[in-house]
Amino acid sequence: DPVPVREDARERRRAQAAERARAKPLRDALAKTEKALEKTQGRLSFIEQRLTDESLYAAESKDELEQVLSEQRRLREQLARDEREWLTAAEAVESANG
Repeated sequence: DPVPVREDARERRRAQAAERARAKPLRDALAKTEKALEKTQGRLSFIEQRLTDESLYAAESKDELEQVLSEQRRLREQLARDEREWLTAAEAVESANG
């Protein structure tokens, strides 16, 4: 009988759409954490590149060096937090997808 087959397919599509809708906030959270992670990685890369500048290690640049090193520490800590958040979000998306 063709009617039940159509109804089954329609119901399956509805269920899949509902599942996608339930997972959307999780995917959005994952995308947000990916952007934060990329931003932190970019800033850390910039700071680490700055630390290759030999003039930063001159006696008259001591305060600036301390600032840059402090920023590097802060960014490394932020990167670790961002990575944990990303992992949690990725696991949530994976669980939602079955």
